[in-house]
Amino acid sequence: MKLNKCMSVLGAALLATSFASLADVNVGTVTFKGEVRDTPCNLDAGQGGTATVVDFGQLSLSQLNDGDSKYKNFDLNLKGCQLTSVDNSDPANPVTVTKTASITFDGVNKVAGQNLLATTGSAANVAVGIQNITFGTASPLNLRDGDNTLTYSAFVKKAGAAAVTAGDFTTISTFEISYQ
Repeated sequence: MKLNKCMSVLGAALLATSFASLADVNVGTVTFKGEVRDTPCNLDAGQGGTATVVDFGQLSLSQLNDGDSKYKNFDLNLKGCQLTSVDNSDPANPVTVTKTASITFDGVNKVAGQNLLATTGSAANVAVGIQNITFGTASPLNLRDGDNTLTYSAFVKKAGAAAVTAGDFTTISTFEISYQ
């Protein structure tokens, strides 16, 4: 009888401990995602790749109003490019094929009549451009097999005749690298 009581008490204690440990838990999920693309180069993820941020820092209101521009370089990094391949569809005459590439920068907030992107935020009459780039137009790239760093120079300037006002600003440009 004593053994049954001990076993009952022990079983109840184990059961209570089991439920107590279940009461204090955190649960969640982890989502793994990506996209498989058949491109000859891999674009870095994050800064310098798929989500690049160009921070101009603090700019002089008087210099922007005087027509000066502030320039800031940024890079896009392409890794492991394999642009040359051999087409063996005719084994007697293999052909070396080299892909070419172009990049197109674009944005939804283009300033009418100017090659600039309008900004949002508390600063007014501020626009952003990229030197030697026409938004919406493909620019050829000179890529080689291996890693490539594409360096561009973005600039901030006064967008029109009205004065620039102080505050923060943001704009977004998309880009697409096409391979032919």
